[in-house]
Amino acid sequence: MKVDLEKFRDQGYLIVENAVPPDQLQDLRLSVELMVDGEKARDARGLWR
Repeated sequence: MKVDLEKFRDQGYLIVENAVPPDQLQDLRLSVELMVDGEKARDARGLWR
């Protein structure tokens, strides 16, 4: 894998294509969605203020 360090330094992130096998994407998306929803619920209750 070739990494453009200059782009990483400028943007602060990398895009790694095909890092997650296609058959695992739906499960990963659901897991992330559940985590985000949980954080939003906590924030709405004022637990992060």
